[in-house]
Amino acid sequence: MNYFIPLLIALVIGSTKEIFKKKILINIAPIKFIIIFYSIMFIFAQLTIYKISIPNLHGWILIFISSIFYLLSNLIGLRMLKELKISIIKPIEGLDSIFVLFMSFFILKEVLKLTQFIGIAIIITPLLYMFYKQYKKHAIKKNQIFLIFIGIFFASSTTIIDKLALKIIDPISYFYFLKLVLIVMFILVLFIFYKQRINFKIVKKSLLPISILAFFTMIGSYAYFFALNDPFANTGVTKTILSTSIIFSTFIGGKYFRENNLKEQVIISLFVILGINILVFF
Repeated sequence: MNYFIPLLIALVIGSTKEIFKKKILINIAPIKFIIIFYSIMFIFAQLTIYKISIPNLHGWILIFISSIFYLLSNLIGLRMLKELKISIIKPIEGLDSIFVLFMSFFILKEVLKLTQFIGIAIIITPLLYMFYKQYKKHAIKKNQIFLIFIGIFFASSTTIIDKLALKIIDPISYFYFLKLVLIVMFILVLFIFYKQRINFKIVKKSLLPISILAFFTMIGSYAYFFALNDPFANTGVTKTILSTSIIFSTFIGGKYFRENNLKEQVIISLFVILGINILVFF
């Protein structure tokens, strides 16, 4: 159970960072945001440079594949976060835990106990309910649903690749080189597919809020990688627990952005907490 403490840290940070992302995205294009965001995280990561080690060829291949999936999931996720209400997009994204469960079962050959299946069902059921309710309200378009599920597939794939990579690369080195490759990829995407450019005015205006967000996100990422690196950490269970941050970010974000139906989300949160307890203690 050593992995639970860093997992809890990642969960707490994950519960609030999306709210700050959405607020920042009001005034900046997603592609510009993500380049500045990752660049600042990489600058902070220089504090750990004395602890990094160069990965072998297998490690670089996993980093490269993971970077492609991270790039695609980030571009889709940030676009949807900018276009939709946070109380709509975050519950839907929480369904990636289902994808991870199946992938970890078939690819990583991980086994779940019956009690863990019950806990996962308790957590996933309210997420599915929230998604269905928003769809019936026509608060989300079909093409947006399609894009979100494509993004969910890529995000789920990164979790599996993260687990595989962390078996041969330590978390600090993995974070360092993953962010380096991602920055290069996003800059290439910006120059090839976008007419937009990053100038000093944009950087100056958004530097402080993005820096604060990047710092805490970096801590959350380290915590997540250390949790996933634990040999006793089940990938499906770990991702399901992290997905519960969706409920809290939905409630807190909905409150902040003055969205509706928050009482119902509190009740759902209680079911999610029950599911976490079953996952962790049984």
